[in-house]
Amino acid sequence: MHEILSTRLWALESKYFDAMAPLVLKRIANGGNIEALKAEHKELQAGLAYDDATGLIVFETEQGKVCIIQVTGAMSKNGGMCSYGTKSLSSAIAKVNSADHIKGIVLVGDTPGGAVDGLPEFAEAIRTSTKPIVTFIDGMLCSAGYWFGSQSRYIIANKLNYATIGSIGTLCMLVDQTEWLKKEGLKVTILRADQSKDKAVLNPYEEAPTEAVEALKAELNLITEDFISAVKAGRGIKLRTGKEDIFTGKTYSKDEALKMGMIDSIGSLNDAVTKVLQLAKQKSTSTIPATTSKQSNMKIFGISFGKEAGAELTDEQTSALQAAEAKANAAEAKVAQQATELESLKSAKAALEQKDQEQAKTISEQADQIKRLEAAGDSTTAAIKEGDNNTGAGQQTRKKYSWEVKAEKKAGK
Repeated sequence: MHEILSTRLWALESKYFDAMAPLVLKRIANGGNIEALKAEHKELQAGLAYDDATGLIVFETEQGKVCIIQVTGAMSKNGGMCSYGTKSLSSAIAKVNSADHIKGIVLVGDTPGGAVDGLPEFAEAIRTSTKPIVTFIDGMLCSAGYWFGSQSRYIIANKLNYATIGSIGTLCMLVDQTEWLKKEGLKVTILRADQSKDKAVLNPYEEAPTEAVEALKAELNLITEDFISAVKAGRGIKLRTGKEDIFTGKTYSKDEALKMGMIDSIGSLNDAVTKVLQLAKQKSTSTIPATTSKQSNMKIFGISFGKEAGAELTDEQTSALQAAEAKANAAEAKVAQQATELESLKSAKAALEQKDQEQAKTISEQADQIKRLEAAGDSTTAAIKEGDNNTGAGQQTRKKYSWEVKAEKKAGK
């Protein structure tokens, strides 16, 4: 509304105009200013309000405020006129984390995905948030959308709306316009400097070189591996996919996703807000006396808060603990990766041992064959000498085997 009133020319859908006209006429009649209307507009939204401290929309409850952040449409790093970019979204999370009066965040997702650029940073901001974040799916949470959603503490799909969830994977579209240009009687020539032979080789006007396509595919494979790893780390043991491979780009309904552990529940926006408050309460009640296991964990992480540490942790202490926990999580992830590598090495070792066994078996069989040939030798056959007949060096006498005699007879010797 504030942006609409700040412009001279309007281009509004008729029903929206009919709804806003009474408010505008009232403001004109009363001679008020636009900021007053902005404040009045806050009160018109039941349960929702504008938080002056953070500049964000919050859901007000008796237990506290919960920030509501919309992630709609195609995602990009810097956003556009009608959507936030991942940089702005990461900044919003940081604001909430530094605002003591806000309990947590509900990310309302309705997105098909979008650009990869900036996405890992946004996902990391969600994963490491000091305030609980719940993702509420209101329509679609696909591809890049599921990447960030999987990093939140809890995922709820709207029970009153259809949902499309998943599409875990990446792609890149190459458009070949060469045939169309020929039909139009056009020919495009791209001139490159001698030093720039690899510049913009993937374009709509030239046939894509095989090497460039393979390089692009390798890049996509690398990003997809990061995507899959992020989902597995974010959802963890919640995933119950069985024989279904959810990492091929397929999409699922909310019921299918719930069954496989891709989401946690089906409910309403109020349920999502309630879940944030529950998670926030769990965190606040975890700040217990220093004689408990959390104090022991601090010793393990190498953190000392001194004898003056009271029954509850200060913000500085909590931040230090969270940093240590993040470090521990990273160490656990590294251990898991090393365990995977160890299994690969074990498999490679087993394969080599199998190969050695097969080679040993072959050698044994050849030795047995030699023995059989030697046993078949005829002691009455003439002896032959081996070595240098001229110098006598290395000469030794042995008996001819029967098969040698037969071969010589057959040759007419």
